[in-house]
Amino acid sequence: MRIVIAVLALALAASAAAKGPDRASICGATHCVAVRGDIEVYALVDWMASPFVVRDAPKPSPYYAIEIRDWGQLLYLPHRGLIRIWQGPQAYGRFSPGSSSAPYWRSLPRSARAMYAKLVRGLDPRPVPARWPAA
Repeated sequence: MRIVIAVLALALAASAAAKGPDRASICGATHCVAVRGDIEVYALVDWMASPFVVRDAPKPSPYYAIEIRDWGQLLYLPHRGLIRIWQGPQAYGRFSPGSSSAPYWRSLPRSARAMYAKLVRGLDPRPVPARWPAA
């Protein structure tokens, strides 16, 4: 019986430790919308494992900023179908402390575009910056 309880306790601890980020904010020009829950937040990035080609940084245009707690930042350009990804030093389980990934641009897969469009509905995009915000 003790073995079963110990195994169950270890399984629950591993499950809790394996959870990813559970909070994100999607910000437009004047306000932000919160996304909560690990399943909902994971949906923002579950397409990242799909094959892609790194794109050149586009000319600045209106965008939305997405901050995923304990993971990183995204810049979403709906009119270009592009997204910039940066997993910073706080990236969840990806990089050693003090390190980070370099930001990179890629196309947002068509399968994710409807979800992103729904998330930013009602938000005005941030205005065209002189240059892209630093990561």
